[in-house]
Amino acid sequence: MSAKIIYPRQAPSLFRRRFRFVLPLSFVLPLILLPLSLIAGNAESWPAFRGAAVDGVSKEQGVFQGKRHLALETRWTAPLGSGYSGCVADEGVVVTMFTDGTNDLVAGFAMDSGKELWRAEIGPMYKGHDGSHDGPIATPAIHDGHVFSISAQGKLFARELKTGKELWQVDVQETHKIPKPWYGFGASPLVTDGVLVMLLGGEGTAIGGFDPKTGEKLWMVGSDRINYQGLVPWRYQDRDVLLAAGDTKLFAIDPKKGELLFELAHNGNGGRGATSLIPVPCGKSRIFLAHQDDASTLVEIKTVDGKPQLEQVWETRAIRNSYNVPIYHEGHLYAYSSRFLTCVDVADGKPKWRSRPPGDGFLILVDGHLVLQTKQGSVHVAEASPEAFREKARLEPFSKQSWSPPGFAAGSIITRSFGQLARLDVVEPEMAVSLDQATERAEGTDFGKFLAKVRRAKSSAKKTKLVDAFLAKHKTMPIVESDGWVHFLYRGSAKDVALAGDMFGARQERAMHHLAGTDLFYYSMQLPLDAMVAYLFIVNYGEMVDDPRNPNKTVTTMVGKDMEMSFTGEAVPMSVLSMPKWQSPEYLVKEAAPERRGKLERHEIESAKLKAKVAFDVYLPAGYDKGEERYPLAIVHGGKATREKGKWPQALNHLIGDSVAPTIVVLVDMFPSFEARQYGPMIAEELCTFVDEKYRTRSEPDQRANIGFGVTGLNALMITLGHPKQFAKVGTESGMFMDYVYGMVTPQLAQAADAKFEFHLGWSAYDLRNPDEAWDLSRANREMAKFLEGKGYKVTKKEVPEGTDWTSWRNRTGNIMSALFPLKNDSM
Repeated sequence: MSAKIIYPRQAPSLFRRRFRFVLPLSFVLPLILLPLSLIAGNAESWPAFRGAAVDGVSKEQGVFQGKRHLALETRWTAPLGSGYSGCVADEGVVVTMFTDGTNDLVAGFAMDSGKELWRAEIGPMYKGHDGSHDGPIATPAIHDGHVFSISAQGKLFARELKTGKELWQVDVQETHKIPKPWYGFGASPLVTDGVLVMLLGGEGTAIGGFDPKTGEKLWMVGSDRINYQGLVPWRYQDRDVLLAAGDTKLFAIDPKKGELLFELAHNGNGGRGATSLIPVPCGKSRIFLAHQDDASTLVEIKTVDGKPQLEQVWETRAIRNSYNVPIYHEGHLYAYSSRFLTCVDVADGKPKWRSRPPGDGFLILVDGHLVLQTKQGSVHVAEASPEAFREKARLEPFSKQSWSPPGFAAGSIITRSFGQLARLDVVEPEMAVSLDQATERAEGTDFGKFLAKVRRAKSSAKKTKLVDAFLAKHKTMPIVESDGWVHFLYRGSAKDVALAGDMFGARQERAMHHLAGTDLFYYSMQLPLDAMVAYLFIVNYGEMVDDPRNPNKTVTTMVGKDMEMSFTGEAVPMSVLSMPKWQSPEYLVKEAAPERRGKLERHEIESAKLKAKVAFDVYLPAGYDKGEERYPLAIVHGGKATREKGKWPQALNHLIGDSVAPTIVVLVDMFPSFEARQYGPMIAEELCTFVDEKYRTRSEPDQRANIGFGVTGLNALMITLGHPKQFAKVGTESGMFMDYVYGMVTPQLAQAADAKFEFHLGWSAYDLRNPDEAWDLSRANREMAKFLEGKGYKVTKKEVPEGTDWTSWRNRTGNIMSALFPLKNDSM
C-alpha cells in the first residue's frame, strides 16, 4: 500500500520539519574528472556509497526535467532494523546492512519487488552508545557481482551479490592491528582499478589496499588516526589517484601501486569536522573541506619547488556543523549547514540562499534536482538552482528516523530508515494539491482567534493596527493560556525566525510561523502548567537573542552557537518561561533571617597533584563558632558557578535547620577538565586534608558527599567510588552519564564491594538531549538510577518539569541536601 502522497506547489515556506550526538558517519566520497573505467556500474545502478561515480550524482536522465508536476509514491517497503548503512543497488539487487536486535546483518532485496533474497550475519549487534544508535555503520560496495563491506567490529568481508554466499572475511583489528574507532568501524569500501581500498588508521596503516578476490593485503600506507572519513577518486597530475582524509592529514595515493603521493596537514578539528572529513573536489586541483565543526574551506593543491602544497582559496561559516556530504554542481555547493539547506558559490564561498525546509538530512543529485532524505524520515525533491530552494515533491514513507543518504537506481529512489527499506517511484500526477489550507494547531485558542482576525483584515495597515493593539494588551511574553497553550511571539524585520530552548533540546529549533502582511512571527505549543523552561530566538539563521518582551532573563553555558552542546563556558542569553503552577524556592526570592546565616571563608592551596593553585570557599553553618560538635562534609564541584549562579550559600542559610542537617560545604572553584586525572586524588588527599585540619569535620564515609552538576556530576560520582574510605555519598543533577561511564563505574563498584554508598540523582523532564540522536540526560539519569538500585544501593531520585543548566539546577538544592544530609528529629 502506498504511503500518503502530498503534492505541494512552489511554496517551500510551508514545509517546516524537525531536526539527531553525535555519531560521525563514514562517507566514501565525490569523484570528479574520473575515467569511468575506474568505478564499476552503469547509469541505472548505484553500486557504492554516493553512486556509480562516487560523487553523489546519478547519471540517469529524463527523471525530473521537463515535467510540470512531480510526485513520489512508495512502490514497496521491506522491514529492516536499526543501522546507519546506506543502500546500494546493481544487477537487480538492493543491498544494505542493519541489526535484528541480536546480530548485525547484510541482506539483499529484489529491486523490482522488495522481496528479501538473502541475509547473512556479520557479527553480534553493535550496541549504540554515547549518542549513537544500534547497528552497522558502513555502506557496502558492489563490484563484479560481489558485495564488500566491513562490520562495526572490524570484519572486512566479501559475499556473492545474488546469493549472499561468503567468499572471504578478514578481521582487520586482529590481523592488521588496526585501532577501532570510538563508535566502531564505519568507513565504506571502494573498489577501484582492481583494488579494494579501505580507510583503516594507525602508524603506516591509515589506508589499505586488498585483493577483492581473496581479501589478501596488497599494500598499506600513511600514518594517521582514522575515524569516519572517506575516500575520493580524483585526477592529480594526469594520474588517477584517491584522496583520503584522516584526523590531521589529507592524503593522495595511487591505488594500483599503493604509492603515497603526498600528505598535507588540513588543520581541521571536531567531530563534524576532522573526524568525519570527506574531501569534495570542485574542479581541477580545488577541493572543498568541511574540516572544522564551525567552518569549512576551499583549498587548491599547487606544486611549489616540485612539492605539493595546500593553499587556502577561502574559508566560510556558510557550511558547518553537519555530517552530510555536499554536492558540487555547476559551480555551486549544495549542502547542509547545521540544520539548514544551503547553496554556496564556489567562486567566493558566499551563500546564495539558505532554507529551513525540508529539515536536516542527506542529499544526492539526480537529473538536475536534489533528492533529500531527512532524519525525520521524509523524502524531498527540489531544483538544484542557485536562485532559491524550490521543492517540487515530497513523501513521508517512514515513521522512524533515518540516518542514511538516499540512492538512485533504475529510475527510482532507494532509501531506508531505522525500520524499513523502500523503493520510491517518481510519478507525474494530473494536478497538484496545495498545502495552503493547512490548519493552525492552536486555532481554537484565544490567540488562534486573534490570528484569524488578522488574516481576515483587508490591508497591511489594518493588520498592523490589530497586531499593535494585541501587543499593547499583552505586554509580557510569551502568552500563556489556562489550558497550557503557550504562544511565543517575535516582532521585527526578519527573513526567518526560529524558537529554540529546553522544550526541544540541543541542535534543535522550530521554525516560527510568519503572520502574512505583518512583521509578527509566532510559535504555539502546550506545556505542563507546572513547567519552567529557558528559550531564545534564532533570527535569520544565526543571531541568537533572548525575548525582548520577557523581563525574566537568564544565560546558559550548556549550548553555544547553533544550539550545539558546549563545554566552552560561553554564556548565551536566554529568557525564562515559568508556567502558572511553577513555584520558585523561597531561598531564591528572599534572604534568610540573620541568625540563620552561615559564613563563607576563602582559601587556596598549592596542589602537587595538579601542579596548580586550587581556590575554594568553605561554608560554615550558623552556630559553628558556638560549639565543639563535628559536622558532615559536602564537596561541591564547579563551585564557582554553584556560588554565583546557583546561590548555594543563600539556599543553605534557608535549608539548614529546616530540612537539612548542619553541614560544612566546600565549593571548589575549579571546573575539572576531562584530562585532569589527578583532580580526584587532589580532592581526596590534598583538599580534604586541609579542610579536616582546619575545621571540625566528621571523618566517617557516610558523613561525606561529593556533589556535581552536568559534567561535574560525573566527577562527583567517580571521586566517591574511587575513595570509598573517605566518601560514601553522591549527589548529582543532570549527571553526564553517557554509556561509556558504566565501563568506569562497574570496576570501581567491584573494588569497593563492601562500601555502603548512597546516591541522590536528580534530573529534569526537559534536560539536555537531542531527539534526533540517541542521547538524553533524562533517560541517562533514569538508567543510572536503575543500575545503582540493581546493585543494591540506596538511591533517591527526583525528576522535575524543568530544563537544564543553573536556571533549573538552582531550584533543586533542597532536593540534594535533604536527601544526603536530612535533618533528624533530634537535631531540631
